[in-house]
Amino acid sequence: PLEDRRVPVTGRAVVVGGGMAGLRATYELANMGHPVTLVEREPFLGGKAIELWQNFDNNLPLRCLVDPLITGVQLHPNVKVLTESTVSDLKGFIGNFDVKIQNREKTIHEKSGCIIVATGYGFFNPRESSRYPFATYDGVITTPELESLLKSNVDKKNSSQGNWQWFEYSDGRKVKDVAFLQCVGSRETGEDCNRYCSRVCCLVTIKQATILARDFGCNVVVFHKDIRVLQKWHEDLYRRAREAGVIFLRAQLESVDKADKALIITARNEIEGGKLNYRADMLVLSVGMVPAKDSAKLKDVLKIPLSDDGFYLESHPKLHPLETSMDGIFLAGACQGPKDFRESVVTGSGAAAKAQCILSKKELLLDGLVASVDPEACIGCGLCTKECPYGVIELVKVKGEKKGKASVVTAACKGCGVCAGVCPTGAADTIGFHEESIMAQIEAALEKDAGNKILAFCCNWCSYAGADFAGVSRLEYPASLRIIRVMCSGRVNERFILRAFELGAGRVLVAGCHPPGDCHYISGNISFSKRYPKIQKKLEKKGFNPDHFKLEWISATEGPQFQKLIEELDNDLRKSG
Repeated sequence: PLEDRRVPVTGRAVVVGGGMAGLRATYELANMGHPVTLVEREPFLGGKAIELWQNFDNNLPLRCLVDPLITGVQLHPNVKVLTESTVSDLKGFIGNFDVKIQNREKTIHEKSGCIIVATGYGFFNPRESSRYPFATYDGVITTPELESLLKSNVDKKNSSQGNWQWFEYSDGRKVKDVAFLQCVGSRETGEDCNRYCSRVCCLVTIKQATILARDFGCNVVVFHKDIRVLQKWHEDLYRRAREAGVIFLRAQLESVDKADKALIITARNEIEGGKLNYRADMLVLSVGMVPAKDSAKLKDVLKIPLSDDGFYLESHPKLHPLETSMDGIFLAGACQGPKDFRESVVTGSGAAAKAQCILSKKELLLDGLVASVDPEACIGCGLCTKECPYGVIELVKVKGEKKGKASVVTAACKGCGVCAGVCPTGAADTIGFHEESIMAQIEAALEKDAGNKILAFCCNWCSYAGADFAGVSRLEYPASLRIIRVMCSGRVNERFILRAFELGAGRVLVAGCHPPGDCHYISGNISFSKRYPKIQKKLEKKGFNPDHFKLEWISATEGPQFQKLIEELDNDLRKSG
């Protein structure tokens, strides 16, 4: 039987990012009695809440929300704040991380039981996109820039007139007609745009448009695809904007041209049809959220995956929304995807609660499903060190040997078996899924009538669960199928495939999680997909038909797709047989 591993826990935490989410997580952990090191790359705390002006939920200045948190964190005896600092390296495992922090003055090492990532987000820059050439025109600004203008005008409010001083150009022209363009850089396809909705852009526009119409007397038109709001009470904000005189026009932008010290916006009305022209003194581009600029770099340091959109990827969107694939590392705020300030604060509290579950214990009990390396069989090629998704295998120098020998940090190993999948000699193996036992399963499955059998290697988390889902859904698939469960498709070694065909298998299938982000082990599926064409070539050289070897992606909910796949393979097998 597998023996559980016991690892001690360091009762400290490191929070990366000093925005609303990071501050909340830090403050709550500190109040629970845990020492916390807060790492912020900027010279100040507060993140975007410092730069922006007003919350769209209640029109309170964001400083009213963030300043008490900043003060509470800076004065808390359990908190150490490191500004102008970044995490440059990470070693260790859950309960025992060694975090290397590069400060402006020196390098600092912090011991930590867990890490909370709250690095925030950036704004899409339309001036760097070929899709928006008009973004460089005079009179074209972005919603963050308008927010700064509004913020700067707060101090210029003329109480005797009950009005605010408003923006005017250098030639004395005042801004009277304002247009907003929604979804700039969002909900678009292309290299320099994003497919996702940033979720808060419509609310920011509603807030700003209402202020311009109500307090400055501007004529405001919003060009949009459709207006999206998050909460029930946000519908009331939309109603107030309409009452203030803001016009919402569902239209597709066609062009923006300069004309007589103004902007001519040409759009196609999607409700009534036909083109329309609107003259504006100012065009405001409602830009979306993008991943923080250092996300990819920090991802390599922490060994956590990114989604297709470039944000940090959670372990599971419903079951584990704050965890990552790396045990002991949690996510908070908009580093995970577009969020408003309210949701960011909530996720900060949630991440702190998750971290508390670790930090409150003296030791953790981890399962015994880990990789192992036979030093006698290891040739020191280093393939396992390169392919390990978690970087927990290293080459250790051995006296009298030219090359080092692979060694596994078992406390940090997740047991995916990718190292065993790429090992050319079989030196790397997985306890619980030994190569010997898998070979025995292959031989047993193909002992009789091998030519009419489909041998499938299914990953534990997705495709195997998909096959199980087909079963519980009473979806019948051909009896020619024989399934061998592996923890990850990356565990499948070419020796398994070759042995199956040597025994006369009719078809061989490897079914894993959908790439790139669904793999339970970050990139195990991608590791095997890289080996797949090489295995096909090797099969062809040995006289086997490479088309009889298939690689497919099946999720845990795709029972019907699994059924269809096996039926297609079985039909193909019968036709060729």
